[in-house]
Amino acid sequence: MLGKLALVLGFVVLFVAAVRLSGAPLIPRGEEPAAADRPSSINPEAERIEWNDHVSAICDWERKRTKALFRVYREGSIGVPKDVELLLLAAIRMGDESKAIFNRLTPPFEYRREVRELRGILGRERRALEGLVDAVRDLDRRQFVRRWRELALANKRKIDALRDLGLKKCIPRPLPAESGESGPKIV
Repeated sequence: MLGKLALVLGFVVLFVAAVRLSGAPLIPRGEEPAAADRPSSINPEAERIEWNDHVSAICDWERKRTKALFRVYREGSIGVPKDVELLLLAAIRMGDESKAIFNRLTPPFEYRREVRELRGILGRERRALEGLVDAVRDLDRRQFVRRWRELALANKRKIDALRDLGLKKCIPRPLPAESGESGPKIV
């Protein structure tokens, strides 16, 4: 019994190895390959322009997200904590949409490092926003200010990364940082 199972598994492994080595297409006929399987464009400039067009869809999300964050900053001292929390959750959702667009696209070779850096920055922004939500729920002003500073720093780095990518129309306004200004207060 065990010998037959080993024999069958051996044939399956040999068959899979033979198919892999034969160069047979792994994509069924009639289907298009994924973006990573497509051959590179002959014209890298055209590929870059096409990529920029796709990424420009992020612009609307970033503008809406920045507006929501400015409202959080303004209403943090006078707003109802539940309203501020809802604004922060909306900003998290919009940031997730921006990151999802970047994850679906294959960037041109010359932008891969910047895109990888931008993905990391978007992750740091998300963690800071989640910390802001926790601070609003706990009514903890010190944690709120600390997380707001982290968010402002990540936003500043995101602006630099977007500028490096040549997406000047997508650059949001910088968030107010806690440097001498009367910062956001919750209560």
